[in-house]
Amino acid sequence: MDTESLYLEQIFLFEDSYSQKKAKVTSYYADSSSGELQSWELDYENIANYTTTNNGMIAFTIPYNYISEDEAQYDDAVLNYFINPDTLRIKVTYIDQELDAQDSLGYCIENKRR
Repeated sequence: MDTESLYLEQIFLFEDSYSQKKAKVTSYYADSSSGELQSWELDYENIANYTTTNNGMIAFTIPYNYISEDEAQYDDAVLNYFINPDTLRIKVTYIDQELDAQDSLGYCIENKRR
């Protein structure tokens, strides 16, 4: 989250028909530079395989390809996700082409489908 935009992500963990563990991330953003929250817009959607680390963390990486309004500013980066399934704490690390990293921390809200 920055001062001008808010982000909301839906993360679904599932197994596909080949029993591969998958994570589907749908990310939305809303402009808040005017001080008022604008409507949510789709930022990106992607699916990746996930693994469980030795200490039980759910980990996966997805590409983040973003083209700003200025087409000369093409951002080719990755997002590394780490989720603690016990506490639901999440850490997302954004890494761009210059290997600059930016961490975002937060918590997930569990919503089990029936």
